[in-house]
Amino acid sequence: MKDYFSTKNMIRKLLGFCLIMLVSLTLPQIAFAEETEITSQMLTEIESRVNKALDAGEEYVDLTDLGIITNMYADRIGEQYQKVLNLCDTCQNNHGSFFVGSHRDPYAYVSPAIEPAEEADSYGTGPNLLAGITIAYDPYYMFSDGGADTELIAQSQAKMTQEYDYAISVVNDHMNDTEKALALYDYLIALTDYPDAEMIDEEGIEVYSKDSCSACAVFRDHLSLCVANATAYCYLLSDCGIPCIRVDSAEMQHSWVMLKVDGAWYHADPTWDNARFENGTTSKGDPNDDSWDIGAASHHYFLKSDKEMQEGLEHYGWELVKDYSPDSSVTELPEADQSGNYDSLFFGKDNIWQEDVNYNYINGCWYFLNMASNQIVKTVYGLDMNKAEYIDAPSEEIMKYAYSSGNYLFICDDKGIWRCNTLDGKMERLDLQEARDQRGTPLFTEMNIASGQLNGIVQYEIGQEQWEPAAYSYSMEDLLQMAVIPETEAAAETESASESASETAAQSSSAAVESSAAAGTEAAKPAKRSGGILPFVLIGLAAAAGLGGIIYYRKKNGLYDGDEDGNEDGAEAGDDNGAEEKDDIYDPDSADTADDLYDTDDADTTDDDIYDDTDDPDDHNRTNEPDSYI
Repeated sequence: MKDYFSTKNMIRKLLGFCLIMLVSLTLPQIAFAEETEITSQMLTEIESRVNKALDAGEEYVDLTDLGIITNMYADRIGEQYQKVLNLCDTCQNNHGSFFVGSHRDPYAYVSPAIEPAEEADSYGTGPNLLAGITIAYDPYYMFSDGGADTELIAQSQAKMTQEYDYAISVVNDHMNDTEKALALYDYLIALTDYPDAEMIDEEGIEVYSKDSCSACAVFRDHLSLCVANATAYCYLLSDCGIPCIRVDSAEMQHSWVMLKVDGAWYHADPTWDNARFENGTTSKGDPNDDSWDIGAASHHYFLKSDKEMQEGLEHYGWELVKDYSPDSSVTELPEADQSGNYDSLFFGKDNIWQEDVNYNYINGCWYFLNMASNQIVKTVYGLDMNKAEYIDAPSEEIMKYAYSSGNYLFICDDKGIWRCNTLDGKMERLDLQEARDQRGTPLFTEMNIASGQLNGIVQYEIGQEQWEPAAYSYSMEDLLQMAVIPETEAAAETESASESASETAAQSSSAAVESSAAAGTEAAKPAKRSGGILPFVLIGLAAAAGLGGIIYYRKKNGLYDGDEDGNEDGAEAGDDNGAEEKDDIYDPDSADTADDLYDTDDADTTDDDIYDDTDDPDDHNRTNEPDSYI
C-alpha cells in the first residue's frame, strides 16, 4: 500500500493519464485527416452544375466525379462541408427562388447529398463523400412523373412580377407612411380571397394546400392563407421603407403584421379585415354564392395597439417571426402601446359607418363612399375627416363600391358602373354590353379594381329569389375608351323609377278611397270630410318637404346662411360654426380669427395652421412636413 502511493508511482500514473487524453483528442483528427480542400474552382463548377439543373427542372446533380470528402462531426459541421451548405443557399436564393419585389421566395430547396466513405465506420459521423446535390421543388411546379415544370415556373415569375408592380404602384412619394400603409392594405384585400380547404382531417380540421402559404400565392393565384397575406404585406411595406415584422400566434394558428408609422408600432391584420360572409349575401345585402365580397374591405384590425388587439379584437399569443420579417434590425417583439391615435380618421372606429368601404387616393385627396347618405366623400386634407367635401350620387341608385385608377373613380350601383373624372367632376354611366346577355337585365352586385382590371359580379334572377352569377372584367384602357349611356337615357332610368313609384302610390290611394266608399254611406261621410281636408294637408306637407329639401340642398352645398348675416356661407369660404367670420374655414374653436384655417391649437396664429407655408415644427402643412399631420 505504501508503494502504491509513492511519488514514483503517482508520477507514472499521471503521465499515463496524460498520454491517454492526448491520444483520445488526436484520434478524430487522424481519422478525418483526408477531408478534401474545396477550392474556389470546385465551388464554381458545383454552382454551374446546380444552376443548369434548376434551369432544366432536374432533381439531382451528380458530383461523385469530383471525389470530394467532407467530415461530419457529432457536435459540429466540418469547415469544407459548410462551404457546400453556403453554396446551396446561394443557388437556392439566386436561381431557385421567385423575385417578389426586393425579396426572395423559394420554389426549390437545394441541399447536399452525402454518402459514407469506404473507411467510415458509420454514416454521417466520419469522412463522407459529397455524392451530389438534391433539389426538392414546390409540389405546385412538379410533374406527376418527376421533374419540375420550368415553363410554369417562368410564367409564375412573370405574373408575380407584374402583379407586384401593380400593387406597389398604388403608393407614391406624395403619401406619408400611414397613407402608404392604408393604400397597400386595401389593395391587398381587394386582390386576395381565402382558398377553399383541400380536405377535412379526422379531427375536423381544415387542411390547405402548402403553396397557399407562400407570398407567391398572393400575387400568382390571389388565393392565400393568413401567413401568405402577412408575408406579402410585409414585402410591400418594406419596399416602401416602412419598418415591419410578421407575427404568428400558435394558439390562434394565425399570422398578421406589425408595422411602425409615426414613430410607433401598430398591428394590422389584412386577412381578418377581408370580409367573409356565410349568409349568402354581400355586406350590401346582394346575392352572393361564394361567400366572398370581392369589393369589401373593413378596417377593424388596422393600426391597432396591443391592448386593442387583445381586449376587443380577440388576438393573443403572438410572437416575432424573424425568418419572414424583412426588418432584420428588429430582434425582439416590439410593444404597440399607442391606442386610439387613428380613431378620428375616416378609417377609424369613430367613423364606423364606413363598414366594408375601401379608400382611394387620387391627386392628394382620398375618395370613398358614405353608405349612410349615398354620397362620395372627398377629403381635402389627407386622412382628416374634419375637412371634407360631399358629392351626390350620380343617380337615385345606391352606390356600393368605388375604386380608382389614375384620375378616374369607378362607382358601382345596382344598374352598372359609373366613370367619374375627378379632374372635371364629369360622371358617365358606362355601356357594359358584355355584362348583359339573353338572361335579362343583371343586378350589379360586386366590384373591385386589381391587377390593372376592373372585376365584377352580376346576378341574373332565374326564379323566385334564385340568382345565377356571372363574372366580368375590363382593362383600364377599355374602360377609358368605352361608350357611355347617353345622359337622356340615364335620366330616363331615374325618371322611370320615379314615375313607377308615383304610379304605385296613386294606385294605392285610389284603392283606399274606393274601399272607403264601399264601406257604406255613414262611413263615407267622414271619409268625404277627410277627403276635403286631405288635399290641403298633402299640399302643406309637400310644401314643407320642398322647403326642407331646398334648405338641406343649400346647407349641404355650403349655401346655407348659418350666421344670418345676409350672406350665404358659400361666399364665406365654408364657415360651419354659425359665427360671423367670413374667412374662417371650419374653425373648430369658434374664435373670430379671420386668418385661422382649421386652427388645431385654438390659438390665433397662422404658423401652425394646416395650409400655411412655414416650416414650423408643429405645422400641419403636407408640403413641408408630410408625416406630421397626426
